[in-house]
Amino acid sequence: MIIRFLVGLAALGLVIGFVKPDFIQAAKEKTITIINPAAKEKTILSDFKNEINDFENLIHEGKFANLSLEEQADTLKNVIDSSKGHIDELIQSNERADLTSTLSNIIKTIPPFKDSAQCVDPN
Repeated sequence: MIIRFLVGLAALGLVIGFVKPDFIQAAKEKTITIINPAAKEKTILSDFKNEINDFENLIHEGKFANLSLEEQADTLKNVIDSSKGHIDELIQSNERADLTSTLSNIIKTIPPFKDSAQCVDPN
């Protein structure tokens, strides 16, 4: 019964992989970020750096100066909003990592019982 379930689950995974490869990629990335929060931070920082580089290229190529004042204001607002979003994501990620680290340290400080008799209340 369990083998049949696992085979069915694997077949479903293959079908989803062929039909919706972007779903598999998103699930893979989410799993990696749950297991390794530093990977999420690296992704956020990479996205942030790419957006700043795109904006820098826009300025250096002179395209920004050719935009109307309204378009320039919109572009700047988008860059600022995006930057704030990336910073907020990093803060949330760090808070979760700090909480996980704190819980892990607390668990490590609890001494293990030598035998199960210590766990039982004698009264």
